Amino acid sequence: NNTYLLHKKGWKGTNIDLNQTSIDLFKILRPHDQNICAAVSDKIEKVEVYLENLFSPLNTISPDRFKLFHNDTLQKKTYHVETKTINGLINHKFDFLNIDIEGLDIKVLKSINLKFFNPKLICIEILNPKDEIELNDYLVKYGYYFVKKMGPSYFFQKIPK
Repeated sequence: NNTYLLHKKGWKGTNIDLNQTSIDLFKILRPHDQNICAAVSDKIEKVEVYLENLFSPLNTISPDRFKLFHNDTLQKKTYHVETKTINGLINHKFDFLNIDIEGLDIKVLKSINLKFFNPKLICIEILNPKDEIELNDYLVKYGYYFVKKMGPSYFFQKIPK
């Protein structure tokens, strides 16, 4: 995981996850980070959370992503929460933004005030290759260029002024 590798190199930051178990583990393993349990979206609304299991990276608030799981047992592990936005949760600037929100990644990215936060590096998970052009076109407007793809993670760096 990208943020874990940075943590091992001495970085600290803010971890946001919709799963309280993940946040509890962050608090133990990364006690100097800010750890927030929240379902992040591009707007504030009441949504259903779909849990595969407490330790799954596939937990989501995206009904479309949920349908891709093809697992009937997931329907028994749902609950409702009110979503939050990054702009509403974070009030400080940061150098690195990592977005892995199981299908809502580009929507959430577009809701973030990149002029205020202005991260030097953005990593975002893209599950549908058709979204690559939309992502690149959007980030170019804010001065970012594509650097590297590793699995489903795409890295964009801010062009220095």
